[in-house]
Amino acid sequence: MKLGKPFQLLIIVAALVAATFMPDKTTENLSYKSYSFLLADTKEKRNMGLSGRESLPADTVMLFSYDQDEKGSIWMKDMNFPIDVIWLNHDFVVIDWRENISPNTYPKTFSPLSYCRYFIEANQNFIRDNQIRLGDRAAIDFNEQVLNF
Repeated sequence: MKLGKPFQLLIIVAALVAATFMPDKTTENLSYKSYSFLLADTKEKRNMGLSGRESLPADTVMLFSYDQDEKGSIWMKDMNFPIDVIWLNHDFVVIDWRENISPNTYPKTFSPLSYCRYFIEANQNFIRDNQIRLGDRAAIDFNEQVLNF
């Protein structure tokens, strides 16, 4: 069945309008909350992480950054509070996560399913509160040290 040009044009316009208002997979869950981050970009800072701290402000996370993809394993040595961990690839896409990791899990280690370029340590319930899922993308501004989820 051949469609007339006006009908074809109507279908194209409807598709464009639908695409404009349909949420993008990488942004549909992002609540656009901004968080300051502490940057762990050296071996010493990455080894220390959040160990020894009594708490982390609610609007702050720790961002671990590598020059190349790494295993990104963590443990809860000398931790005083539970955390959520989110592993990201080089495009800041969520590739794995763990929720509410307790300090009591030490010396167990936690690693993503695949290598990562970055990972985030945040207060427990960060993943739940921000409705983070695999495939979501973080927006990271290294100059301002701000992360958006």
